[in-house]
Order: sequence, then structure tokens, then C-alpha cells
Amino acid sequence: MTKDKQIEENFSDILSMLKKKVQEKDEEIMRLREENIKLKEKLTEIDPDFVLEETFKRR
Repeated sequence: MTKDKQIEENFSDILSMLKKKVQEKDEEIMRLREENIKLKEKLTEIDPDFVLEETFKRR
């Protein structure tokens, strides 16, 4: 195997690993967003003013 071919394969392996990591992180972010939405909904049931307070804080 030539050195260039070996470098190309190593690069390809690293790229595949990085793509997998990015996909895992994307999935984790989506899961956390969904969890966050559910928690905000529960909090809003407990304290309806929470939504208004959060809206004003962001502005």
C-alpha cells in the first residue's frame, strides 16, 4: 500500500468517526430540546406567569 493510499484511508476513517460523533451530538441536542419543551410545559402548568417572565427576559 502506498503512503498516499494509507493517508487517504486514515483520513476517511477519521472523517467517518467525526460524522458519527456529530450525528450523536445532533441526536442529543434534539432530545434535550424535547425534554426542555416538556419541562417548560410542566412549569407553565404550575406557574402560568413563567412564560411571560421568560419572554421578557429574552428581549
